[in-house]
Amino acid sequence: MDRLRNFGFLLKDVSRLSGLNFEREASSLNLTLAQSKVLIYLQRNEGISQVRLAELTDTDPMTLVRNLDRPAGGPAGTRSRQSHRTGARRRSGRPALSSAGNG
Repeated sequence: MDRLRNFGFLLKDVSRLSGLNFEREASSLNLTLAQSKVLIYLQRNEGISQVRLAELTDTDPMTLVRNLDRPAGGPAGTRSRQSHRTGARRRSGRPALSSAGNG
């Protein structure tokens, strides 16, 4: 049992250090790890719903909306929201990258 606990600790520590390293390297882009995850999943999954995007990025939907709306979430003009056809309840729509963000 000690080996398994030690392995779990090491795995968690490597994950933490990798996140810190990423944020240090991405600081010149004014991106956090959470914002980067959102942008990567948006690029790979065009038309994804906000709920599914929140699940994939391991955040709750409200935190995801804040990451999408935050100006530092990427270069200006790289994000948009497409309206959803079912009306006001789903008015936030589906997050998307604009053509400027796909290049």
